[in-house]
Amino acid sequence: MEFGTTYIILFGFKIFEPSVILTNLLIFLVSLFYYLKLRSINNTYLKQTAQFVLLMGFGTIFAAVGHGVQIQMGEIFFRIILFISNALNLFAFYFCFKAAYTYSLHNRGANKYISYTMLGLTFLILIFASLTGSFLFIKIPAGVVLIYSLIVHYIGYRNNEKGSGTFVVGILIGFLSIIVHSLRISLCEWFNHKDIAHVIIAVSLIIMCTGARLTSENLNSGKLAN
Repeated sequence: MEFGTTYIILFGFKIFEPSVILTNLLIFLVSLFYYLKLRSINNTYLKQTAQFVLLMGFGTIFAAVGHGVQIQMGEIFFRIILFISNALNLFAFYFCFKAAYTYSLHNRGANKYISYTMLGLTFLILIFASLTGSFLFIKIPAGVVLIYSLIVHYIGYRNNEKGSGTFVVGILIGFLSIIVHSLRISLCEWFNHKDIAHVIIAVSLIIMCTGARLTSENLNSGKLAN
């Protein structure tokens, strides 16, 4: 996790990177809203998408704690927070993969070994991310999963399936957050590359979830592979 130097004093406690905390909170609120909206619909594809956005939202909350507290409460506390944040984000993208895989099946039977393999890879990546402390182990798998989801939904778009084109737009916007974060594109110290990337992610989630809701109308509710 990359530390920033901006801070405010609240009740005698130094809170670092307040803008990062606020933009992470924005992602969480968007995720919670769409989780509640999507999970109520009896459709496996939407439920998996809802799990993706919820886990991602909670991952940002723990990331916000890590950015705000940094090592003021000790390195062990920070490492625990970082581990939980990484775990939530990685498993979020596991469900992002599952949702795209479910959509690609179009009511055909799922290969359970594929899901088990992806689950195992998620655990391995989490271990490497924890040992190295590198955020690359989060960004690269996220990028790979988003590319897979992009391809699956683009095929749906080419087949004139409602909503898939909207989902594709959401993913393409999501890629901008990776570019902004990697190139460290910032407006100022108080609204830096992390803040801009978080706002882009929030917009991306809104568009992706809107597209997923429309896309689900192409699938028979309750008959998709688990």
